[in-house]
Amino acid sequence: MYTVDGRQYTIRQHERGHMPQGTVIGPVYVPAHAASLTVGGLIGTFTGSGFMNGTHRFGFLERYWHPAPSY
Repeated sequence: MYTVDGRQYTIRQHERGHMPQGTVIGPVYVPAHAASLTVGGLIGTFTGSGFMNGTHRFGFLERYWHPAPSY
């Protein structure tokens, strides 16, 4: 369990939250998610958070357009 903006979420809630994204985006979901992780990782690298941490901390599909945002 983790907390974002005062609300608690589970890893399962987070991972299941990707399902609506895939439904809305459709066949471009996988490339869009890969791009989101890459950009987030690069932001993490340049801000000192590290690539892996940045993928979820700054990735659009992980953090901002998600019903259970990543930590």
